[in-house]
Amino acid sequence: SDDLINLYNNAYVKLQGFHTAYGEDAKIYTIEEVLEQVKLHIAGSTEEEDKRLVYLRFIREFKAKNVKEFKRIAKLPMKARTGRSPVASKKTTMKGNSLIFMKSPYKLEFYKVQADKKIEPLTFIQAAELFEANYNEPSLALPDYHHEHIKLAENNFEKELLATTSDSISGSTSDAVTNQAKKFVRERRAESTDEKFRESATALIELLESGAISILPVELKKLKAKYDKNQINKHQAENMIMVFAIKYTNASRDEETTADELSSELPIEITQKPEIIISETFTL
Repeated sequence: SDDLINLYNNAYVKLQGFHTAYGEDAKIYTIEEVLEQVKLHIAGSTEEEDKRLVYLRFIREFKAKNVKEFKRIAKLPMKARTGRSPVASKKTTMKGNSLIFMKSPYKLEFYKVQADKKIEPLTFIQAAELFEANYNEPSLALPDYHHEHIKLAENNFEKELLATTSDSISGSTSDAVTNQAKKFVRERRAESTDEKFRESATALIELLESGAISILPVELKKLKAKYDKNQINKHQAENMIMVFAIKYTNASRDEETTADELSSELPIEITQKPEIIISETFTL
């Protein structure tokens, strides 16, 4: 009966989709399930979720039927890159554009860098559809502008990581969020033996109590949400608290801090270049 309706495989793919999307930590159906450590899930429509399952099914079936090739692909080095023809790939709208997947310990991003140098962030599904290629599509030499596009994406990645949000809160909501932020920072400070971090945490608590930086509670609320969902670990949360302490302490003193000055004070993991996982550039 399973051969007729493919029940086992359909159930497996659906459950694996839950693991990938929600980061569950227990195998609930079969020992074959893979518990994801890196989450590519981005909230979206039911249609997008269905597409994720289509890709998941494809990978599972490809692995089962092409074990040797699957292992070869898995061993490919990072920074894999290639040139593509917008005509041969049937992606004519990508003419002169680049696709880039990069990540750091703090976030991962998919970017499309357009021929006019504009940068567009992509969801996982949008990126997967553009990266997708037929096995017989020929690869091309990298166009000269490929490296320029990579640099633009790297700069955008770093800018977003250290950017200041425009979100703000007020009234009783502000008080509640501020109190949660102070509690979060105090707990991290109490757990740490790193004196530099403890000093940063103390400075941040003082800023929260003074109310000098209205957007700081929002920033910490977002950080706490990532920490609670295990999207970042304790060490990463501490590093980001240090980022906020340096950035907003200077801001409260009306001091301008250059990017180089800020980088010199931050943990090395924050300021290191993001890792390029895969990239490709379409010819003109």
